[in-house]
Amino acid sequence: MARTQKRNPKSFLIPDSELKELPRHLVEWNESRSMALDIDSLRKELMELAHVIEPIAIPSQEAWEGMLVERSLNVPFRNERLYWAYHAYFGSERFRAAVDEYNTEVRISGLVELAEGKAPVENSAASNVLRTIEDKRPSSALLDSWFHFGVLLGRQFELLEARTDQKGIFQRGLKSGAPSAAIGQQVWYSRWLNIHWLKEGGDRATVEGELAEMCNDVVRGRRRVHTLGDKQSRWGLGWFTKLFEGGRRPAQGEAPELADRLTRMTRNQIERLSRHAFIPNKLLPPLRASEFPRVG
Repeated sequence: MARTQKRNPKSFLIPDSELKELPRHLVEWNESRSMALDIDSLRKELMELAHVIEPIAIPSQEAWEGMLVERSLNVPFRNERLYWAYHAYFGSERFRAAVDEYNTEVRISGLVELAEGKAPVENSAASNVLRTIEDKRPSSALLDSWFHFGVLLGRQFELLEARTDQKGIFQRGLKSGAPSAAIGQQVWYSRWLNIHWLKEGGDRATVEGELAEMCNDVVRGRRRVHTLGDKQSRWGLGWFTKLFEGGRRPAQGEAPELADRLTRMTRNQIERLSRHAFIPNKLLPPLRASEFPRVG
């Protein structure tokens, strides 16, 4: 048996140029099939696979966080990106990882480009099948590529079935996680710091101290949240209490302190959270002290 040449371990395909180095039985199979290849059927089946084997859409971590905030405020899902995510993703983090891996394999297979009417990436599985169609002669690359498509199709079926079997896990996790989630407070704090510290300058500790005092006035009824067009604020006292250390309202006469999880944020974390794409300002309290008027 002829020895094969050393190939890149990252490649699962064998170029046509190496056919002569393949085991004899595979070379004989290739030669015997060269006159019987149904090009039209192969092209049709390839396009069918390109429209069947697709990435599975799941929400990002930011989308999940945005849904947590909306759920905690009893706001209906008006954002289409959050709506489809809520109804399409029922799995755990382990399921998310499996889907991410599958999606990566689909993207490098060249099938996505093919379904969009574009030329697949060179040396991808789809491009190797197209090369076979052009040459009208089977190759080892065709065998490997077709086998790979079969594996992807099987994984897709398993993941979709697993998602159906776990239906309800996502909704239960969202329902149970929303009351305790503090991502809304973290984003609001970050945007407040971004305005009053990073953009306007000054001392961070001073800005945090003023924010803590203002929030303490809110939970003690000395200030109210001014929201244009709303008769009642959607942010209850509990919302602001989460900003304090231990998640409790400071005792009478006690100096209010923001939670360490907020004050220990780095500048990069503050800037990143302030740009959160799935938590718009309308879901959060105002960002100016003037919109928290004093009572009486």
